[in-house]
Amino acid sequence: MNNALLSILCDQEYWSFDPLASELITFNKDGTGELWCMRETTFIFALNMDWKSLPPPKAEESVKTLGITSWWSRKPQVLGKVKLQINLNTTDAKSLGGPFPIPNEYYLSEAAFRPRIFTVTIEKGNFAPKLWVGKESEGFRLRYGLRLLFDKSPYPLREGFKTPDKPPVSEYNFDEMDMFVAGLLSHSETKGKAMNDDFPGGWTTASLFRW
Repeated sequence: MNNALLSILCDQEYWSFDPLASELITFNKDGTGELWCMRETTFIFALNMDWKSLPPPKAEESVKTLGITSWWSRKPQVLGKVKLQINLNTTDAKSLGGPFPIPNEYYLSEAAFRPRIFTVTIEKGNFAPKLWVGKESEGFRLRYGLRLLFDKSPYPLREGFKTPDKPPVSEYNFDEMDMFVAGLLSHSETKGKAMNDDFPGGWTTASLFRW
């Protein structure tokens, strides 16, 4: 087990898919965690989960040293990979501090609560949330120093929802919710394009210094 990598995974208060919505995942050192899916007044679920680390391939056991990643570098630093088993359950997320507005099973079927296995990559760099890539403006940018990449979305599969083709569930692309960020960077560290921004155009060299 890669204790250093798991420590990075658990030391973040939460990993966010969209910082402007409550779409996030958390990992606690005791093997518990939470998965949320909420937008303004749209409540899908906010539930607890159990997770455990599975033995990784030997070549992936060590975590790389946390070095300095310059903002002008275009390549993230891969800290390592970890194999996880995650099992969602129906209980309301502990950090809610009260009951969820609707039962977690309201939209979710039994298939959502089956154990699933993921390969997760943790990277260090300068990242924009997935939904914001190519859509940032000079007046509105949030960048993060850590990225959590799942080989597939930790959100339930299509079969995990009772009515996948009806709103509000149909308004989400759950299959694409596979990248989460943590570690908000300071304003001075947000210059230039994000490392995960492959869109043409974006910030010019001249615009990097208009602050």
